[in-house]
Amino acid sequence: MTSSGAWDSATLIQGELATVGGDLSGAGVIVARALDLQVGLARAFGGGIERLRGALGALDADPERLALAPLTERLSSLSEAERRAVGEALERIGRSLLRELGDLLHHPQRDVRRRAASVLAKIHDPAVVPLLLDAAGDADEVVRRSVAVSLGAVADRRVADKLAELASTDPRWGVRAEATEALGRLGESPSLAPVVAGALTRVVRSDAYAEVRWRAVGGLARCAVSIP
Repeated sequence: MTSSGAWDSATLIQGELATVGGDLSGAGVIVARALDLQVGLARAFGGGIERLRGALGALDADPERLALAPLTERLSSLSEAERRAVGEALERIGRSLLRELGDLLHHPQRDVRRRAASVLAKIHDPAVVPLLLDAAGDADEVVRRSVAVSLGAVADRRVADKLAELASTDPRWGVRAEATEALGRLGESPSLAPVVAGALTRVVRSDAYAEVRWRAVGGLARCAVSIP
């Protein structure tokens, strides 16, 4: 195991693929062995905590999109068509794990809940939204902050409403700050901009913390809307 300890995704992925043979060195294996990877990840989710963390770390390795580290670390060397095929295979793998990821939102360890929410936000499926909305009510402040960040990648009216609620009413200013920042990202969507602008304006006028108000001002700038 490498210095990343329990989060070592390379050991897990190589181990899950070792039994199927063939070339395991490149991202193309994600397309060729998608079913094997799907089964292996599901097995890891049900295994010990280190294998669970390894699986979540592999899927969450890219801050913007679903990954499967270390196999996705050299995607830039592939052609556009190959990268598209890998992305579609990853989406299929992600959707196949929705039930397991949803269950992990109730795991006793907060780092697992946080990672599961981050992975879910990168899967483009309508079933993700209610799972993340539920996770936004986690009792742990660290998890709520992480979920708020993740929700900023999901352009959905229900998500905007939940983030507006967190930004206005969460008792922890750190959660309000992250929810406000995420709202600003959603404001770049024309269909959500009016709702987001209204919520951010309320934050600017009412929050007691300068950091939260400052993020709200930045979000309004992204929406290209002035404070009335």
